[in-house]
Amino acid sequence: MVVIGDGFDVAKLAGSLRKKQKIVLKVQMHCEKCRAKALTVAADADGVSFMGLEGEDKDKVVVIGDGVDSATLASRLRRKQVIVFKVQMNCGKSRVKARTVVAKAFGVNSLALQGDDRIVVSGDDIDAASLTFCLRKKVGHTDIISIMPIDP
Repeated sequence: MVVIGDGFDVAKLAGSLRKKQKIVLKVQMHCEKCRAKALTVAADADGVSFMGLEGEDKDKVVVIGDGVDSATLASRLRRKQVIVFKVQMNCGKSRVKARTVVAKAFGVNSLALQGDDRIVVSGDDIDAASLTFCLRKKVGHTDIISIMPIDP
């Protein structure tokens, strides 16, 4: 037990030590609907007292509050999605190469081969266009079959 002094309220001290923090996260938002959804996600976080958008393109989400977990907030703001690619894979070597290229891509959480020519990829904030470009360059002809968002 720590004794600070006579007449000093420990609860008040603990409250004053817990400062409000400002968290600024840069998020890709293309339209007003995306911005509104990002603000809704930020408002649902525990301890938030203020949230808003900053930046020239309104691409930074600002959150102010007590005890806000920035890692949890960032993971909730990421776009979770599943992408299905059709890749020209003629042999086992090209299948291994395709899996290697996809596994090294930023944001990929899991991948699966489906049939002889399809790769199903799931993850956070995957850039489908750049992944398609890399697959075309290193494996063979590649098309995007579908991109489906996963709602948390």
